Amino acid sequence: MSSSKDNVTCPVLNGPKTFQIWNIHIVGKLRRERVADTLKGKPTAAQVPLSGDATGTHLDTWEVQDGKAHSIIIDHISDHLALKCAHLDTVEQLYNELVRIHQAANLGVNAFYIFSGLMKLAWDGTSSVDEHIGLINASANKLTAMK
Repeated sequence: MSSSKDNVTCPVLNGPKTFQIWNIHIVGKLRRERVADTLKGKPTAAQVPLSGDATGTHLDTWEVQDGKAHSIIIDHISDHLALKCAHLDTVEQLYNELVRIHQAANLGVNAFYIFSGLMKLAWDGTSSVDEHIGLINASANKLTAMK
């Protein structure tokens, strides 16, 4: 079960407004627990003891790592999202589905902020014209990539 400290450091994902900060926190939490590589579908490199004595190191199987990461994410998403993603077996599938759901929801917001930043660009005279045109092109390319 999550402690109150975990809830402060990793918020519960309950919609598009909390997705970006949740994503940062959940990846950090999975890294602390040494299971972040399961998001990419590859096993985390387990520590192998230097001597023949395996008492000092616990070697988790891929299934154990995946299950641990899966339960951490489930603990930090809303009940509605948990029910929506209950059919997904691996943490990689679960995480990719959550990203897919929330990237589509954030697309309009991201486009708005990029466009509004583009409209606020003004050449200050201290930077080169090429640099200013580069900023305009970068914003335009970001918007074009969102199609």
